[in-house]
Amino acid sequence: MENPVKQNRVNGWLVIDKPIGLTSYAVVAAIKKILKVKKVGHAGTLDPQATGILSVAVGEATKTICYQADAKKTYSFKVMWGAQTDTDDADGQIINQSTSRPKQSDLLDILSSFSGPLKQIPPKFSAKKIKGKRAYKLARQSETFNLSPVSVEIFNIELINSSPDFASFIVTCSKGTYVRAIARDMGLALSCYGHATRIRRIKVGSLDLSSSIKFDQIISLSSSELMNIMLPTEIVLANLVEIKCTKNEFQKVSNGQAIKIESLINNQKAWASFQGSPIALGVINDNLFIPNRILKIDLQINSNNANREKI
Repeated sequence: MENPVKQNRVNGWLVIDKPIGLTSYAVVAAIKKILKVKKVGHAGTLDPQATGILSVAVGEATKTICYQADAKKTYSFKVMWGAQTDTDDADGQIINQSTSRPKQSDLLDILSSFSGPLKQIPPKFSAKKIKGKRAYKLARQSETFNLSPVSVEIFNIELINSSPDFASFIVTCSKGTYVRAIARDMGLALSCYGHATRIRRIKVGSLDLSSSIKFDQIISLSSSELMNIMLPTEIVLANLVEIKCTKNEFQKVSNGQAIKIESLINNQKAWASFQGSPIALGVINDNLFIPNRILKIDLQINSNNANREKI
């Protein structure tokens, strides 16, 4: 049996291609078990019936989860016409049916109304909270409740193909967007009802399926093998300003002290690095980088950069 991995010695991201039927929590639990580390989390829940990218952070990379969770997400999905379900996907019970079917021209006509900033009502079978209780738990108990609309944004939606009974789409959207709700609302807009199936997340921020590894492969690996395929912590920070520190600045930032930098835009999120490794997350204000989260990565033993120069 391999020895447990020492905390702070393994930090980074794993891009998992999640199979259907598995919860996001189960993926995280499996990785914790292999690596024997405490700090593992994911950036954006993927429904059990959905497949594709689940970004999993390990170690100090968990402090960067918010940046990946906020990133744009791209999904492929299919809408089956003629039936609305209580879960808004194929896993639920049919609650409304119709013999009407949309024409392709009808689909193209409504796409503009599913683009840009929108107010979307989440599915009742979702993790949204109602007076402290998860909506899906209330729905399973057949309790009556209403969810408030939330603000989301659809950056692009494209019809890929269609037939009388279904249509396939690719959508790029903001955090908090439910693809199941898009399918439901399309069916309502077309007066034919609809529900989502074959939801697959194919891109999150800069990470796509080419960066991923299938979950079945993950569970067959040892801790050292898993560490070897881990992506560096900073991969999700590509859209932020990087502040490259000298040794003296590294010591200050590591102690939570601000450092002077060249003038940049105020209130801009940034990250500080030393010898290529991230050391802090923070904000730029008044010619200062002000750290607000320190990354306690052991630079000498960083599994993602074994060949980097030691301090």
